[in-house]
Amino acid sequence: MKSSVVRRATVVMLLIVVLILAFTLSNDMKQHSGNGNSFALASPPFVDVAYAESGSVTDFPEDEIGIAAYFQAPAPVDLNNVVPVYRTIEVQTSDYIIGSVPVPNYASESEDVHVYVHVDGWVMGYYLAADPAVKIIDWSVYNGATIVTKFDTVLTTVAAAIGTTLPATTYYDFRYPNATDLLLVAEAQYNTGADSFEVNLPSNFVYYERSWSLSCRDVPFNANQAEYYLNSTEIYSTICPGGDWTNEQGLLTNIQLPPDVFHTIEIMTNSADGFGGLALVYLVP
Repeated sequence: MKSSVVRRATVVMLLIVVLILAFTLSNDMKQHSGNGNSFALASPPFVDVAYAESGSVTDFPEDEIGIAAYFQAPAPVDLNNVVPVYRTIEVQTSDYIIGSVPVPNYASESEDVHVYVHVDGWVMGYYLAADPAVKIIDWSVYNGATIVTKFDTVLTTVAAAIGTTLPATTYYDFRYPNATDLLLVAEAQYNTGADSFEVNLPSNFVYYERSWSLSCRDVPFNANQAEYYLNSTEIYSTICPGGDWTNEQGLLTNIQLPPDVFHTIEIMTNSADGFGGLALVYLVP
């Protein structure tokens, strides 16, 4: 079976294996199982339960949800314990709460994760359907190796409020019910310079979304800028704010990122710490 290869521009290789999809990343000379980078997608079972309950059919915002992550707490939840973690509560009943929870290190409310908590123990963090899947990368804690998602960050806080530790979470994209996998690839460039990776998508997979992300923070007292390039074409350029993070993301088309061709994604910075990512939502036949 044909593999997909992701290679950074340096010589050393890092291999990511996702089911039958293989990506190769350079820089660390180590094997990576995909933990923290790749996610099998599965529909949350509590959605069917919500629709079966009286009064829940019109309240559960399935049509508004895009990428999501969920878990079930080991015991029923006292909703009063989780109320303080919300910045805004949109809906609160005796059975569940829906609202937004801030992500540490980001001032903008647009980065908040929407969180659904049910007394039965089901907890789900999600972004809206209009948000690209790549938005989930938490750049503020990215160390150049391990990808942490904003769902990891926020759901850890929610789990602590419930009185438990965060168990294994499951991911799902409500926009693409046939998708089987999500892959995240990240690159960092600190201060001034450029770094890149290459990606080759196999043509025997079905791709529902290709999305890009560019984030940065400034190096004090200097001009600061970060740029995202695909095959030497600028996708986005941004000025990095002092004392805060700027996050931008968008979609790439099949024309921009067709299968069976190597593509170079490059992050360039000027007196800033810049971070660039790629997300693929796809079906493995």
